[in-house]
Amino acid sequence: MVGPHPYPDMVARFQAVVSEEIKWQLKTKEGRESPDYVVACVGGGSNAAGAFYHYLEDTRVKLIAVEAAGKGIHSERVRRLLS
Repeated sequence: MVGPHPYPDMVARFQAVVSEEIKWQLKTKEGRESPDYVVACVGGGSNAAGAFYHYLEDTRVKLIAVEAAGKGIHSERVRRLLS
């Protein structure tokens, strides 16, 4: 996330509803609040900031940030990954 203080912190706190929802749904469905992994896209940062927020200090949860390579579905790179 880009911007002066307090913008990055504000975005993370506002988007934290995402990780709150993860915790709630996991508790409801599986009886636990901590997933093994949290995967989030990192294009602008707010999605990852929200998804990771409640798990940053939890060493049991592996946080995985991903971003598309922009090669396109018909590229050689995608074909190699799918084969």
